[in-house]
Amino acid sequence: MTGGDWARVGELRPALSAEEWAAKYEDNPPVELLEVGKPYWQEGCSGAVVPCLVKLADGKRQEIKLVTDVRYEGGEMRPFVAATWGRARVVEDE
Repeated sequence: MTGGDWARVGELRPALSAEEWAAKYEDNPPVELLEVGKPYWQEGCSGAVVPCLVKLADGKRQEIKLVTDVRYEGGEMRPFVAATWGRARVVEDE
């Protein structure tokens, strides 16, 4: 997302098309991935949850929890983001 490769985002998170992802973040796109946290298992969740901290174009930082999974295509295992867990949360400076 930080590079604006919406086609790749659409492959990794197929809930929306590349055009829909681009439109969703048109006004305030992510510009930097600041941190990828340690994956963990959340009760009631279908895959591992990976907390990520991103910086948006407006300078705000958001924590987004991604639910990861894999699928098999043509005999190959491919990772994808199945969902987000909860809402994105703005992280204030401490």
